[in-house]
Amino acid sequence: MPSIEILKKHTREPFFREWEESRVFASGNGRKAIFRNPAEFRMGAYAWELEVLEDAAKKLFATGGLHCPHPYQPWSHDSLCLFLSSWQEGSLIQEIASGFTHKLKLDGFVLSTLGSRRYPKFLTVTDKGEYLVAIDGKVEQILSVRRPKHGYPYLCWFDKAGHFFAVENQGAGLASLRFFDAETGEGKLDIPLNPTWLFPYDEATYRSLGRDSFALVLSESTQCVGSLMDEWSSIDFDENSEVLKLMVYRPVGRIFEKRNQRVCKVQENWVEVGLRV
Repeated sequence: MPSIEILKKHTREPFFREWEESRVFASGNGRKAIFRNPAEFRMGAYAWELEVLEDAAKKLFATGGLHCPHPYQPWSHDSLCLFLSSWQEGSLIQEIASGFTHKLKLDGFVLSTLGSRRYPKFLTVTDKGEYLVAIDGKVEQILSVRRPKHGYPYLCWFDKAGHFFAVENQGAGLASLRFFDAETGEGKLDIPLNPTWLFPYDEATYRSLGRDSFALVLSESTQCVGSLMDEWSSIDFDENSEVLKLMVYRPVGRIFEKRNQRVCKVQENWVEVGLRV
């Protein structure tokens, strides 16, 4: 059964991830899926071109009009299939050799999808639910994942342990790290991983900051919603190192007025958690 170890904690000034005009996803056998030339066809919605290469130069196929979610790992465990999400045709499994596609019956807009290194499945999150998607197109909804009041859970594979996991924000500074059986989707382990435990602060002083308003100042031109003081907002898992990184905002200094709104500057507080078998 999996366990966790708190490795280290650190703080830093708010960091802004650069927009990437090209995104490369490598398969286990060296094939590359290259997404490039995003075209914004409506606010915040981009259609990407895709080129799939083998041996760095041999083009296997190309297409366009695709959504490129984040996080994303489109390759199947055997490097023979891709999970693609088309703005016009919906989501599908594309077989590289035959060109055959399996149309997927997914409810909602795809937010993330990750192919397992071990199992013939993809772990997919939409705005409507969480799903295990087999490479033959079979879709199974994971009903036991707890969704937060706002936003979506973070799901990722922990193949080495035969599990996947979910980081579930539960509001008021509470969160859980829950492990599920990779084959059945059955919940196996629930570990509290609360931001308020790991990064305590003077909550009473900042209680007046609106949780539903843009009360957290990241820079002179950027603010974010106050509820991000209560939940993990940036989450990333490196399966090679088996380290899960989570970030929560913490206020710095006094509350002040900006455009008739009470706001406060914040910093990023990060924790690194080792996952163990």
